[in-house]
Amino acid sequence: MNANVFGTYKNLVWWTMDVAGVSRSIQWKVLMAVAIQFVISVSLAIVPTVFSGWVRLWATAGLFGLAIVAFANTVLVVRHDLIEPVLRLQQTSERIAEGRLDAEPPSTDQRDEIGSLVRSFDEMYAYLRTVARQAEAIAEREFDAPVIEREIPGRFGRALDEMTAGLQHHIEQIENDRDRFQLLNYLVGHDVPNLVNIITIRLEMLRNTATEEQETHLDIIEEQVEEIDYISCMVGNLASTESVRPVDVKHLLAQETSRIDESFPDAELSLNLPDSPVYVPGNDLLARVFENIIVNGIEHNDAAQPEVSVEMDVDDDLTVTIRDNGPGIDCADIDCLFEGAETGTGLDIVDTIVDWAGGSIRVVETSAAGTTVEIRLPTTTPRTDDRTTAEWVEAIKQ
Repeated sequence: MNANVFGTYKNLVWWTMDVAGVSRSIQWKVLMAVAIQFVISVSLAIVPTVFSGWVRLWATAGLFGLAIVAFANTVLVVRHDLIEPVLRLQQTSERIAEGRLDAEPPSTDQRDEIGSLVRSFDEMYAYLRTVARQAEAIAEREFDAPVIEREIPGRFGRALDEMTAGLQHHIEQIENDRDRFQLLNYLVGHDVPNLVNIITIRLEMLRNTATEEQETHLDIIEEQVEEIDYISCMVGNLASTESVRPVDVKHLLAQETSRIDESFPDAELSLNLPDSPVYVPGNDLLARVFENIIVNGIEHNDAAQPEVSVEMDVDDDLTVTIRDNGPGIDCADIDCLFEGAETGTGLDIVDTIVDWAGGSIRVVETSAAGTTVEIRLPTTTPRTDDRTTAEWVEAIKQ
């Protein structure tokens, strides 16, 4: 009953504003309310000078009652047409700021400035939800999803369209590169080894009738064939994630330094390795990294006795520190040693392998007293379950 009466009264107030022609502007609504209060105040001041006795009393009481009604109407209009819509906008804006686009936006049938603001906010909110859905579709690589076709106006919409097109093109390139890598992996893993085997067999056949001079040439050919085989294995490992596995770096370093020590008996190699194995995601390519850095420290060393020390340290990651007593690196910026390495050179291969393994390599210091190189790699655990290779690849990415 009371709700119906109040509803009828509200409708009467808004009908009055329609009749007065102020319903399309908050400004005119407020001015109308102020004008009514002003007229009542002036009337209250005039009544005592015009009327007396009971007439003055009833006139004053009537004007006072009208003042109360006008004040109540002003509060009602301001609360309904100004405060409540703004509060709804504030609540929705706070949810947007929290990254939540699940609430229904405020709506209104007002025809004034606040109504226009709410409707503009609704359109913006709808665009934001569309952008969010488009971002989800892009993240799922669903570039043919219907939501992608919805137009977002203005500069932001154009930027989003360009980003979507660029990302789609980039993903297509990645997929094409993946197909090429799969073909490359097949060629170096199948065709090249077959050719190497044929050449090796023919070399052995030639050795049976070769002269001493021919033997020398055959030795050189055999060395080159072994290098081709080694490079094809390395390319195959880089092109395929199927070779990723936990590698014990302690064992790998001990094995590499022992082999290098035999090749360079005049050099002094020292190792400081932990008692327990340390595993990182990778494969035998990591041996090439350590071999290259250690051999560089020996071959480009002008000391009477080249010295290279290798130290392993484990915290969250594995750090392998390699120091030599060589002449230092002639490079204004020591980081340029790897960044500026020519493609295909030893340092470029080292940088590529370390980056592929999810690690980093840098020159810590270099001077006339020697150079210190630091290699950091993510650690993992030995394979003791049935996890897939993809999970080990994911460990590298992290």
